[in-house]
Amino acid sequence: MALTSSEIINKIETKEFLMLDVPQGRYYASKKGIIYSLNKIHPRIVLPTQQSTGEFYIALYVPILSVFNLAELLLKTFVSHPEKGQVPCYQNNDLSDLSIANLYWGDQTQRNYCLSLQSLQKSKELAHIVSNVPNQKDYQTLNYYCNKSFLIDLFGFMLHLSRSLIAEDLCTEDKAVVVRAINDIGEIISMAVLKFDRIERIFSSVFENEKVSALFAEYKLVLIKNRKAYCSL
Repeated sequence: MALTSSEIINKIETKEFLMLDVPQGRYYASKKGIIYSLNKIHPRIVLPTQQSTGEFYIALYVPILSVFNLAELLLKTFVSHPEKGQVPCYQNNDLSDLSIANLYWGDQTQRNYCLSLQSLQKSKELAHIVSNVPNQKDYQTLNYYCNKSFLIDLFGFMLHLSRSLIAEDLCTEDKAVVVRAINDIGEIISMAVLKFDRIERIFSSVFENEKVSALFAEYKLVLIKNRKAYCSL
């Protein structure tokens, strides 16, 4: 529920809300992980976005638009800055629970375990989607049909990409391309009509990381080889 200006000011005075640890900008955070902007006359809630890894990021003007890991920002504001090697972790392994009571600074192993649980949950959800896809269409169309074989192969590629974000030490550019590819695949498998040109665009990317390049090359061959099997005209 949105708060009035006077209510927010009262919570700031009682230290229930703290100013975010960012260079500039009047942003305040509650202990529940809700971010309020006081940059204009009327306060507003700034909503975060969930990335493919399950973690939440938030865009703030500080003064130029910048993106922050929300859990990290909250810990820096309410707890402390991390020591070397520390990353945001979650007591209950629920990445959507951004309350201060649930967050703590941990090591990369603890974070990876939490992300692996998130990836497993996504896998179960996608497997459920795949299991309910018909094997063939029941009407004629000039487009290709997204059938179960295609979804299974593309789902496998998506799962490997998610794991690469956790396991590989990717540069910022590689990580951005992988995240974009995962999002694009998510959109593709949500549609009944298959557009191969969209898939081909995914595989046009170039990476510095050799393992990720090899992964893209491997699945490109798989999808090309099985193209006829996926398509029913």
